[in-house]
Amino acid sequence: MHSNEEFIKFLGEGSYGYVHLVRYTNPDDDDGSSFLTAVKNSYDEDYDNLNRELQVLLELRGYPRIITCFGDYLEEGLSSYGNRVYKLLLEYASEGSLNTFLNNFPDRKLHEPLIKDFTQMILEGLVSIHGHGYVHCDMKSDNLLVFPSSTEHSSSRYELKKLRA
Repeated sequence: MHSNEEFIKFLGEGSYGYVHLVRYTNPDDDDGSSFLTAVKNSYDEDYDNLNRELQVLLELRGYPRIITCFGDYLEEGLSSYGNRVYKLLLEYASEGSLNTFLNNFPDRKLHEPLIKDFTQMILEGLVSIHGHGYVHCDMKSDNLLVFPSSTEHSSSRYELKKLRA
């Protein structure tokens, strides 16, 4: 199965590369199904860091409050300038980072019930990470991603997940 990639927009830049929103479409599928993914791109000099991130995410795959990576390896491709890049396909957080999400609230202050929910979610993610012997060394609102809630019975309309361990 081969899929077509469509660049949607630039999402941001981090320590080990930049992130694009990409739509993948399966041309072999009659209904034209597609999905959105956040694609983290890194150059040769950051390959080891990106690969380490992939290995940790693979180990934590399926654990609560940890972002999902798609695939079991880094994809290789070319940047728009023709340089080799390595790609890590990640779950797309449609609400953005917690830092960006705060802009939706007056004075960037969350309501108390949402603060309680998000605090619980952060602790659940840390339990997952620490339970596997890792420590999150860059805990900040830019590395906490906000998703619409995936469960009907949730007290919150949103979910938080950690970007990196």
